[in-house]
Amino acid sequence: MLKLRPLLMLFGGTFGAALLSMGAQLMLIHSLTVPDYGRLATILAAVNLLSPLAGFGVNWFWIQVFGREGYRAFRWVRPSFALLGLTNVLSLLALAGYIISAGGFSGHWMSLVVLFSSLMLLGQCAVEIASVKFQLEERFGQLALWQALSQLGRFLVAVALIYHARSLHAVLEGYGFVGLLLLLSGAAIIRSFYTRRLKLVGHGPAQGDRVLEGPSPLATAKLSFPFAFITVFYLVYSQSVLLLVTWFIGPSNTAVFSGALLIISAIHLIPNIVFTKFLMGRICRWAEHDHESFRAILHVSAAAMVAVGLVTMVVVALSAPYAVPFIFGPRYAKTTMVLITLTPTIPLRFMQSAYTAMLVSEINVRRRVMFSGISAACSLALNLILLPTLGLPGAVIASITSEAVLLLLGMWGSVRYLDNIRIRDSFRIAALRSATNQLFRTAA
Repeated sequence: MLKLRPLLMLFGGTFGAALLSMGAQLMLIHSLTVPDYGRLATILAAVNLLSPLAGFGVNWFWIQVFGREGYRAFRWVRPSFALLGLTNVLSLLALAGYIISAGGFSGHWMSLVVLFSSLMLLGQCAVEIASVKFQLEERFGQLALWQALSQLGRFLVAVALIYHARSLHAVLEGYGFVGLLLLLSGAAIIRSFYTRRLKLVGHGPAQGDRVLEGPSPLATAKLSFPFAFITVFYLVYSQSVLLLVTWFIGPSNTAVFSGALLIISAIHLIPNIVFTKFLMGRICRWAEHDHESFRAILHVSAAAMVAVGLVTMVVVALSAPYAVPFIFGPRYAKTTMVLITLTPTIPLRFMQSAYTAMLVSEINVRRRVMFSGISAACSLALNLILLPTLGLPGAVIASITSEAVLLLLGMWGSVRYLDNIRIRDSFRIAALRSATNQLFRTAA
């Protein structure tokens, strides 16, 4: 069976980072005015939306191609970085254009906001690309620590804000400095891909005497862009609501919804840790070389995600009336009901993650992009229709519906495009017992 210690380290590091993030957000909620916090949440949402475009899915593409080709995949490294140079420039231009057009800033202050936000975007991209080294080497403790550094930096900025100038300018300046440090540190880690100093787990010794000819940046872009758009569409249906709420019903409502989304997003980290950090490398290997283990991990994880998701939904719904006032204070009283009504997204997200994570082959990744695009379009359409008429309840309806749509598409895609997959096997005791035994044999 899969060893639990690395997974526990990832959970510990990721939830430690989540606690730091939540602590920073709480301090900012109490330090900034409600409109200023809403503007900050909007800028962070824009950075999050553009980050996958800046990275252009290269991190997930590397995990896939190294899982398939082993050490031969080093041939993709140099063209990948040529691609990253272009996508980072385009993403920075898009970020600057958004900040300028969104309003709320002017003159010298606008230039500084663009600068600090750009450093945040570059630092976030560097974290994701550099994380691939730790994932491929299955050094999950270092991975958890590395990905927690950005939240630690932002937490320290929020602490400093309490004792100094309580302003949006100071927050953005501090976040920009953290982004710069992450960019420099990430560059040092990424250098190991150029020097070929990686120890890939599950691929035997390196073949250092033969270097295959590298493909072109265009060929790399064709294979990596589906991973980028999966993340973009995912963020569109889960995060763009903050931008739309700001435009339609103002930054104060953005702050209210952002508080609920902060808690929901922290809970959604559970399947994210399991599938994108802990299992992704194995899933990509097994999809190519071990079909029995590939099917086994799908069924075991789907059943586990349903159970954990339902229990978590109930716990969050029951504790929300007590936890939200304690965490956010009386100014965010509306956040309680928003959080309770968002809880159905928890089991939907958990189960959806188990099925969509299995669509990792080149053609299935493209299908997964289509599924994510449909869900994102559904979210955008519902928000555009419902926000002006229903306000925050419209945003909740859009979030739940988009999660349900992606779940149904993921389940249908697994049955349609994967070999010998039956949904009922994820919930039959005999099938689950057989799948668990297969995973034990794989680990033996």
